Amino acid sequence: MERRPRRRPDPVRPPCPRGGQRLPGPPRAAHRVADAGSWGDRVTTGSVPRPRPGWREDAACRGHRSPEWWHPERPGDPAIDAKTVCSTCAVRVDCGLTAALSNERVGVWAGFRTDSTKERRQLRKWLGLPPTNTGNETKP
Repeated sequence: MERRPRRRPDPVRPPCPRGGQRLPGPPRAAHRVADAGSWGDRVTTGSVPRPRPGWREDAACRGHRSPEWWHPERPGDPAIDAKTVCSTCAVRVDCGLTAALSNERVGVWAGFRTDSTKERRQLRKWLGLPPTNTGNETKP
């Protein structure tokens, strides 16, 4: 029987949180596109997009009945519930940009745990931002 090659994971999109569902995200070639048309009304500085002012007003997590989902107590907690809510959020890209550009290290932002070095890197990659080369990233 002939073996089929395994599909490589999409390098831009985050891993599937449940049952093969892909999370919505920015344009696939976001890192190559710096014009206002691709990033909507987000402000750009050079080629780095900035979150829209007031994006938090439209966030799916705003006023959620379980705000503790976005601040898991245990480092090993996968925060699946928060990531599921994030997957439906209309301002997910703005949320991710805020976390990535401010080097946020607490909570779940745009469906990524920012207390995890691996997920912070995945977030930057998902947004099409260059990796951080600070050399001081430590595993939590």
